[in-house]
This record gives sequence, C-alpha cells and structure tokens, in this order.
Amino acid sequence: MFMWQHYDLKEIDNITLSKIFCNKSSLIKRTPINEDLDRIAFFNPDEPLIESLFLLEKSTSYYRVGIEWLKDYMFDKEEIEVDLDNFDELDESDIKRLKGATNKKFWKYRLLAYKNQYLTFKEKEKKIPKKEDLWHEGNNNINNFLNNIPKSLRGKTLDVLHDSEMHNVNDYIYCEEDINNLDLYDSSIFSEGEFLNKLFIIREDGIGKGEVLISYLFKNSSINGQSESFDIVLGNNEHVEVKSINATRSFRFGTKAGIVNYKFYREILYNRKMLKNYIEKIGIDKFKKSVNKNLYDLSIRLIDDLSVAINSGELSPSKLELINLWYVLAHMETNKSFIKEFCSLFYVKDPMSLIPKINEEIKTFFRNIDYLVVFDERDKQTRICTSPEGIAMDNISQNGIKVAEKNCARKRDDSLEKAFKLWSKDNSLNFYKMYTDLKNI
Repeated sequence: MFMWQHYDLKEIDNITLSKIFCNKSSLIKRTPINEDLDRIAFFNPDEPLIESLFLLEKSTSYYRVGIEWLKDYMFDKEEIEVDLDNFDELDESDIKRLKGATNKKFWKYRLLAYKNQYLTFKEKEKKIPKKEDLWHEGNNNINNFLNNIPKSLRGKTLDVLHDSEMHNVNDYIYCEEDINNLDLYDSSIFSEGEFLNKLFIIREDGIGKGEVLISYLFKNSSINGQSESFDIVLGNNEHVEVKSINATRSFRFGTKAGIVNYKFYREILYNRKMLKNYIEKIGIDKFKKSVNKNLYDLSIRLIDDLSVAINSGELSPSKLELINLWYVLAHMETNKSFIKEFCSLFYVKDPMSLIPKINEEIKTFFRNIDYLVVFDERDKQTRICTSPEGIAMDNISQNGIKVAEKNCARKRDDSLEKAFKLWSKDNSLNFYKMYTDLKNI
C-alpha cells in the first residue's frame, strides 16, 4: 500500500480510475478508510512496468499505453536505449535498463496527466429506454426490472412476459427477499415451459442462465454483465455470482480476467523462462550431462510440449502435477551450477506449496461477492455457497481457474505429496521410484 492523498483520490470514482489506469473498475482496489489506491489488478507497484507487460496480450490497453509511456521515459533518460518496437526480442540487459520505470511511476504519470486535464474522457450518455422496451400493463415494478437488465435482453424478456399468464408475471415480480430461499422455486425453475424456467434460460454472451431470473425475483437488483467481477447486485448491495452447471460439474470462477493475473501462474511462466535461458546459456548437452536424468527429461518437456498448454492456460490435473514434479526434482538436484541458478525460486525451495498457493487464490474469489448461486440443471437443484470452503480447484482451463463444489470435484492424486514426505524424512530413498509406485497403486 502507498499513500496518494495529495492526488485527492476520494474525488475520483472507480470508473474514472479504471480509464486512467487502463483496467476494469473491479480491479481497482482502495484502502477501506482513506480510499487511497491499494493495488491495481495483479501489478506490483514497485515492479518494473516492462516485466508486467511481458505477461499481457499486446492488444490490451495497459500494454499499449504502457509501451508509449516507456518510450517517453527513455526520451527523458537519454542514456537508455531499448528497441520497444521489437518487444519480443528484448533480453535481460534491456529489461535491467528499464528497471527504474515501475508500475507506480506509470500510474502517477497517468494520474497527474488526468489532474492537469491532459487526459480526458467522454462521459457516456445515459440511455433512456425506448417505448417498445417498456411494459404497458400497469405494473411499474416490471419497468423497474427491465431498466435494470441490459438493453440487449429486454426484447427476449418482454417476449417471455407477454407469452405468460398474467398472474405469474405479477405474482413473481420482486416476490423474494432472501437469496437463501431460491431453492424453494426449484420445481418451477427446472421444469421446461414453466414461467420461472423461461426466465432462467434467458442468456447471451457474458450473461449466463439464471441472472435474469434472480433480477426478476429480487427488488432493485441489477445485472452487471462483463463489466464487473460479479454478476448481480441485489437491492441491499449484496454481490452475487451465478453459475449454471450440467454434466460438466466444474466452472470458471474468480475475479481476475486471465490466468496470468494469478501470482502462482506468473511464477510458473517466469521460472520456465529462466529454465529456457539457462539451458541456452550452458548448452543442452552440458545440461543433460550435469543434472539428474528425470529432471532433464521433464525440463525439456517444460520448455517444449508442455509450453503450449501453459501458454494457453489449459492445464489438466496431470499436467499441473508434472509442473509440480519439476519443482520437486529441482529441489532435490545436487548440481552446483543448477542450484546456484534456481535455489532461490519460491516453489523450488518449497515445492509442496504450489497447490496450497492455488487454494489461497481460490479463497480470494469470495473477496468481492457475498453469494455464489449454483443452478444444477442435472440434479435440478439450486445451491448457495457463502464461503470458499465449499469449492475446490478442478483444473486450469479456458485461461482461468475452474472450480467445482467440493462434493462434485474430482479427487486429487496425492502420490507426489506422499512420496515427497517420505523422501524428506530419509533423503537416501529413491524418490522417483516411490512416486511412480504410489501412482500405480
């Protein structure tokens, strides 16, 4: 945390800050009392901006604006020359030259530019619903509901309302106050053709099943769409995330846009890059001769065929276990050159902390929400989760962490943990044999 009082951040709302800092408003975190800036997304304030940009897609605003600022930064520091137009070709020496250009300095520059009115933003005009988007049957609560859902959904929703029996339309609007009572409506929600089922299945890109339904049942609730880290704000300002599951029991969850926004994953990416540079520096033949054969084989996989899965954020439990295994083997390696290069890495020092760190990330998923509502279409049940204790990691897929309710999550193979625990008690044991034997039980 760092202090920004002299910038009067209290006067700037999060929507404006999101434009200044080129990030979603949900990723702008303030201190609770003074409303100072606490953090932005996953960026470390004191980390060189260029290191953060390596983890981003080039199409993102943060990347594009950050590159332009770095060019201005170099212009002011005439002794620094780095070819940012060939970003992918930068080496360690280039990065060191720009280590003084931190995220924090970039943020202060953007904030100062806004304060001095060099940086301005057009205000969006408030849209007034068209006459055809309104309900004309004498119930103002329904018009209030329609105004609180995205305009793109109003046509579909009005079609459902017009095609339904009037007593259902009027009886269910804003009929509920407690989100924990949703399961009372399961028989109607999961019965095809019922009024609540018709509302339940309304969806579009970025807005899933159940969101329109909840907005209909709860007064003054609104749908966020893709602009925030949760789906619905209830009238009492409680935040709700909504998921619908079927045969596939897992779902993507979390407040971060992509898998590289998670600290544990950035560590994996950075460590893989270090490994690749190390092998290129000493030569693959020397590397093969100097380290344990299992470590060599897995290292080659890590920078070769596993790289595709890592880059795309598609790691099955077995692939994630291979990455964890590499950290274990690196932890056990005795070659002095290798030890000098990698012994300080967090997961090399403590390889069994990788999965717990992922679980810590999962706990943060509830930081911005009060309820996780799971509509289970297979079992025709609605379940409410109010803490991370009710969910567990299932896999890494679709560039994010996928979780499942604990009673639905697949059982993790703990062979690696068991073998490492045995080896830790007696280093003379053959770890890899113990590990493979346990996996074959």
